[in-house]
Amino acid sequence: MNVIDYVVMAVFFVVLFGVSAWVSRRRKTQEEFFLAGKRLTGLYIGFALIAINIGARYVIAFAGVGHRFGVIFAQYEVVSTLNLLALVFILLPVYRASGIYTMPQLLRKRFGDSTHMIFSIVAILSIFLTVPAGTAILSKTLAQVTGVNMWVFVAVILPVCVLVTIWGGLASVAYTDMLMGVVILGGAGLVTYRCLSHESIGGLMGMVEKVRAVDPELLSAFRVGGPIPWQAVFTGIFVIGLWFWCIDQTKVQILLGARTLNDGRRGAILLALLKYVSAFVVFVPGLCGRILYPDLEANDQVYGKLLADLIPAGMLGLVIAGLSAAVISTLMALLNAAASMFTNDIVKRLVSEDTFQRRAVLSSRLFVLAASVPALIGVAIYAQNKSVMQLILKCYGLVAGPTLAAYLLGIFWRRATAKGANAALVVGLACSFGAEFLPRLAGLEALARARGPVAAWLADHLVWLSTVNHHHRALFAFFLATLVLIVVSKCSAPPAEERLDRTTYAWYRKRKREIEDHAASPDDHEGEPLRDPWYLDYRLWSVGLVGVLLATWWLLGLSRIWTEFLR
Repeated sequence: MNVIDYVVMAVFFVVLFGVSAWVSRRRKTQEEFFLAGKRLTGLYIGFALIAINIGARYVIAFAGVGHRFGVIFAQYEVVSTLNLLALVFILLPVYRASGIYTMPQLLRKRFGDSTHMIFSIVAILSIFLTVPAGTAILSKTLAQVTGVNMWVFVAVILPVCVLVTIWGGLASVAYTDMLMGVVILGGAGLVTYRCLSHESIGGLMGMVEKVRAVDPELLSAFRVGGPIPWQAVFTGIFVIGLWFWCIDQTKVQILLGARTLNDGRRGAILLALLKYVSAFVVFVPGLCGRILYPDLEANDQVYGKLLADLIPAGMLGLVIAGLSAAVISTLMALLNAAASMFTNDIVKRLVSEDTFQRRAVLSSRLFVLAASVPALIGVAIYAQNKSVMQLILKCYGLVAGPTLAAYLLGIFWRRATAKGANAALVVGLACSFGAEFLPRLAGLEALARARGPVAAWLADHLVWLSTVNHHHRALFAFFLATLVLIVVSKCSAPPAEERLDRTTYAWYRKRKREIEDHAASPDDHEGEPLRDPWYLDYRLWSVGLVGVLLATWWLLGLSRIWTEFLR
């Protein structure tokens, strides 16, 4: 990197802080700090969510798995279309009508304080499992490109994220994320263009021919066995995606800040479309890297090699700014989501209502400041891993199944009780984490057998479950938690009627006409309900989105699986 690159980066950060200062110039109420005053339009939401999603851990790590496994991990991007459509048509109207700030608040309304507290702690911990990943992988890549020690970049990235989040809350996060979403996609697109125009690649069709010559399986997203068996596309990945896009606080909070229900829907659909663009601009460099650097020691090094070898001065500064934007936007959203849950779901239970109203924003800001310490420790841990994306996806699978079961049954089954939800969360999470970590303990089987036949049986099955693909394990944990919730709920007293008000799909169905009549109107609108023009109808765009999904699947090898299935 030379002086021009550093100037480009400096201009970017000045603009970033300028936007943050502009949207943060007024004193924040709770709704303004946590939900951006409910004034986000679909355009802002779509680009904010894509910026949150395609952090540096996404761009660099997905390029790494693309280098090693080909396009198969793109299934996470394609299946997200189905997850987001479920959110648009079914779940978002319930969330919006419930009047919540955070997702754990919905559990509190539905089940009570105990379930609410269990999930809040699990949700905050799950955020901190992934917060450091982006900083670690970006800092390693910047060190690879510049020759500067990675901890220099850590010392810049973490304070920037903490300060911007403390300063402006969700409004600051969402509006700066829209700016960064454009920069991220632009920078990643530039890298993709430079890769495809390299003389050893020969354009998109040249890349396809060369990759097919190396290994045809690299271009197939439907495979028998491997890291993602084709069955997992419709089971484990779908379950993890439902949790990631429909339950996870980081994403849902942006949608709860929508100006109207239909703005939230359009933002989610725009995100789904942008996911196809983002998948293209991260997996193509990975595949090109497979041709240019077939013998890399660590897959996550491929993006840094491409930057150092293919991007000229000036442009390199822009791309580095884009990657910095990616990790900053993701970290800000994660920190803001964790702070929102800590303040609204934990602190609120420990102080008086008057104190909470006066100190809610201060509490959130202090939490973000304190969160920088465990985030720093996590960076050191992730920095030792050679394939960050596979580790992140495995972490998602650990919490997705049980938490998704508690939410979905709480929303769609009126008979679900707090005791059932608590048991489901505890048993499901114990199964997920136990299968992942307990079999690694030396002497586990001998100790279990000494405890009796029941302990031995549990140990044997945990060892077996640990050998199962983690996508299938996520599905197993979901069904186990669902079974536990149903059995325990049936054995306990039915929930009170007030627990079902504004928290269930049945409640929404009774008021669907009224809610949908006002779907295009802001909450403070008076008079006749507003109507969207036909070309902004989310149902029309959803049909087109399904067409894109099916066409993409067909290109990625669904036709082969379908043909074999019919034989």
